Amino acid sequence: MIKKSMTILSLLFLLVACSQKETKEPVVEEKEKDNVEEAVTLPQTDEEWLALSLESKWNEKQDLSNVEFGEPVAVNFDGDFIPEVVMAYSTLDEQYGYLIGKFDEVSKIWELWENIVLENIQSIEALDKIALEDKSELLITKETSKESNTSLGMYRFSKVDNKIIEAASIDVDADKEVVIDPAQSLVSYYNEGSIIELKLENNKWLSGTDHKIYLKTSTNLFKEEYWDVIGEAPIRELPITLGTSYEETKQAIGTPKEEFSLEGGLCADYKNFFFCKAYFGEDGILQYTSKIPNKVTIEDFKEVLGEPEKEGLTDHPYIVYSFRYDLGDYIIILESNSEDPKGNIDKILVVKK
Repeated sequence: MIKKSMTILSLLFLLVACSQKETKEPVVEEKEKDNVEEAVTLPQTDEEWLALSLESKWNEKQDLSNVEFGEPVAVNFDGDFIPEVVMAYSTLDEQYGYLIGKFDEVSKIWELWENIVLENIQSIEALDKIALEDKSELLITKETSKESNTSLGMYRFSKVDNKIIEAASIDVDADKEVVIDPAQSLVSYYNEGSIIELKLENNKWLSGTDHKIYLKTSTNLFKEEYWDVIGEAPIRELPITLGTSYEETKQAIGTPKEEFSLEGGLCADYKNFFFCKAYFGEDGILQYTSKIPNKVTIEDFKEVLGEPEKEGLTDHPYIVYSFRYDLGDYIIILESNSEDPKGNIDKILVVKK
């Protein structure tokens, strides 16, 4: 009898254990199912991200009064496959700029990433974006100054500065259409009545027929464009940086061979180069001239910089053939050693505008 009772109890315990196991397993499966569903709920398209952003109303929580917002644009600035949202804004007291919102994957909320404030502006619009080669994207905007000059602003994320910077600015006709093809990285616009089409090249240029626009990756424009771009050409490296202190630079590189005046500015002359202040009383270096010891021609520079903006004979102090490039805030002039445009380039002049 006892043995029979033990057998019945054993069966009961076995049934209870099986029952508990059966009830627990579906709970685990249900929990796993919930996690899968939660992961899938994140937006997959730009349109879905924009809708999620607008629902959160993150832009309305910023310290801006009497503000109007433009149409939002989704731009993947940092290449992490979750786009940021850009909203152009204007206020009654004539503040203009772009709010950039970023989605926090942990808290699942939208937060202000950056507020880019513009000056001397009367209207702005965030247009669209184009894809860069590193999976990040370039924002393209249309901006009109108080002098009624209209330009396309190009904004990208700078890993050097760890923020959004203006990579380039292009003058356009205000009353003509701007066409942007994000997938093909193409931009077409009108300038002085002529249509211009530019395509991304090597992740640093927007290039087209007779046009080549450099896309900065750092706010240090001169260092970027001289060391990175001109530095690819076969010339000596620049030992100084324009805009830095004239006196401090002299102390850093040593006593000059002599100092002289050039167009009202004081210059320090060394063996193969000299640099100048623009005016007496101002300490920042605004001009640099260097000899080029290597035997190179304008064709070597064209491989890096494209076609020059201007070229022709100059006579200061000797008649030579020169070529001029305008790179952002700087003018670069290359001088040959003769009146022959095919002659060797033996001098480079860099001037801050």
